[in-house]
Amino acid sequence: MVYYSKRDAWLGILLLGSTGYSSIVTLFDLGISAISMLLVAIFGFCCWIWFGTYYKIENGILFVHCGPFKNKVKISNIKHIKDTRNPLSSPALSVDRIELRGDGVFIILSPKLKLEFINHLQEINSNIQYERRVK
Repeated sequence: MVYYSKRDAWLGILLLGSTGYSSIVTLFDLGISAISMLLVAIFGFCCWIWFGTYYKIENGILFVHCGPFKNKVKISNIKHIKDTRNPLSSPALSVDRIELRGDGVFIILSPKLKLEFINHLQEINSNIQYERRVK
């Protein structure tokens, strides 16, 4: 099952808006140059991350994709999940995040269908404890 990352609009505007705007302005101002091509490549990289961040659960493994970056976690190693707003750099496109911890596991994610995602993990590993954030 594939779970896509929740996306905060402000982050999309910041990430894609700033790099896209810089690329367009530089292209029109300098034409095709090394700097404009670098900015276009950075914009493409940001698009890859924005549209290519998802989490896949298959055969007891959690596969984490964030653009070109990939990670896999054995679900049997996950012991604890808690809600967080931790701003650490992670494969999460929202500040509404969950932190997964366990044996050799520390990763922060932001699945769009958070409760469904957590339930799916708990179906595979019933020992996972979920700590909800108190509002």
